[in-house]
Amino acid sequence: MKIIGTTFTKGYKPAIFHNSPIHSFFENLQAVLRSIDKTGGLDHLFAKPYFEGGDLSQASEIKWMSELSGEPSSFSQLPKPTQKVVGEALARSLEGIREYGRSFEDSSGLEKQYADFLKAISISPEMQHVIVINEKIPVLVHWGFIREETNPNLALFVGWTDMIAQLKPKSPDAEKKPAIQGETNPVNEKKNAAQPEPEKKAPTSEQTPKESLEKQPPSKEKVPPIQPEPTPVKKRSSTKKYGWVKWLAILLAIIIVLLLLLRKLRPPPLVIPSNKQPSQPSLTGGNSSGQPPSSLVGAGGGGSGGGGGGSGSGGAGSAGSAGSGAGGSGSGSGGSGSNSGAGAGNGGASGGQQGGFPSAQPSNGVGGGNASSPNSVAPSSNASQSAQTPKHPKVPIKKTTQPKVSNPNQNHQTKKPPVPKTPPAQPLLISLEVVGTKDQTLISSPPDPGTQWKLVPDKGGAFDPALAYFLNSGQRNQARGPKVTLHLIPASKEYSVKVVAKGTTGIQTTYHFKVKSGKSEP
Repeated sequence: MKIIGTTFTKGYKPAIFHNSPIHSFFENLQAVLRSIDKTGGLDHLFAKPYFEGGDLSQASEIKWMSELSGEPSSFSQLPKPTQKVVGEALARSLEGIREYGRSFEDSSGLEKQYADFLKAISISPEMQHVIVINEKIPVLVHWGFIREETNPNLALFVGWTDMIAQLKPKSPDAEKKPAIQGETNPVNEKKNAAQPEPEKKAPTSEQTPKESLEKQPPSKEKVPPIQPEPTPVKKRSSTKKYGWVKWLAILLAIIIVLLLLLRKLRPPPLVIPSNKQPSQPSLTGGNSSGQPPSSLVGAGGGGSGGGGGGSGSGGAGSAGSAGSGAGGSGSGSGGSGSNSGAGAGNGGASGGQQGGFPSAQPSNGVGGGNASSPNSVAPSSNASQSAQTPKHPKVPIKKTTQPKVSNPNQNHQTKKPPVPKTPPAQPLLISLEVVGTKDQTLISSPPDPGTQWKLVPDKGGAFDPALAYFLNSGQRNQARGPKVTLHLIPASKEYSVKVVAKGTTGIQTTYHFKVKSGKSEP
């Protein structure tokens, strides 16, 4: 196969059939053409497209190839007699294909599918896209493309009517006859004025070909199949398509205003009272400050003024009135007061238990010792107060202690185990050598339904798309799934192809296949 022409895709988009570009069904098109003309007269009518990269949407130019050998030339460069012969043959071929597709519109099954497929094929009405090989065989290029503003759902036989209408008047006889009539009309105005009546009533056999040449092109131009593609309707639908955006913006603005109002009307934060209780005064024996009795000098079992030589009451300390020397020491909660010097010491009853109130009777003990007044009573810490003490209500002593609850999360932070760092995925490279025709089944590792498969030339070279392609796939050079089947056909020369597989995990695998001619392995 050789390249016979190159076209550009700017301003065009591919026609769609079953959600795929029509060019991906080139082999199916060849099969339909063989069923229409079993002699093979339509096998080379449509050139085979080739584009680099394997992605038609990213291709800026399309190269068209044909298996015919000979010198390609443009239709407009041919001489007039050759244009007439080639144009009539091309018009007959196009009309035959179109009538074949229209004849199965009301059918079902495979014939209905053939009819829908032929309707989706578009051709360019421009004569520069008609290539003639050896000035005999016409080949169409730039087929399967429609304008960007064209609705693909309404694109039925796009360009066919215009192409056929241009091919028939291209004959030299059809172009000369209207020119001769135009020149004779101003000279023979009187003679031609009487001619319209017999032409309308009963045309003769000689006048019939003239009328057919004049009336046939206008009749075909008046009924083009592209009429259900009005651009104003599309523009109106495009403006209404995004009308909901305005209402969505209004709804979002209302929601934002409500959120701001709710934030301002939010109630003040609640103040939760603490569970701490006020400290209760200690009523234990010893002194009124609440400290233990053993912590004060000269304090006996009672409060201030009790025991042996409290501050200002006996022989303890320099502030005593008559005592001298070291004062008596109060011991424990039930110890009795003692005076070491002469003088009236207020021994008092030991107030070791509840309250420790002083005795009303002074003690007359002389010298050191544990002397107390005869009326004073020094019971144990659990004895009741003496009868001579003033009567006061007994205040029960209750020590309230709150258990300290330790917060396990206060000084303890859970340590998370370190996350192992996975190394980045490295691309894999696999090279294989294939001899003869053999299908290669490729499976992604691990199996991933989202794996993208692409068939591209190896090292920037080119290969025939008819020799290497994916089986059971909508597009012959692209596939999606956990596995694909690559069909390789050997050519006269050795060639290489490359399959790139990329999964959703980011792992990329590249397969290199070197295809050699020879017998296929069993």
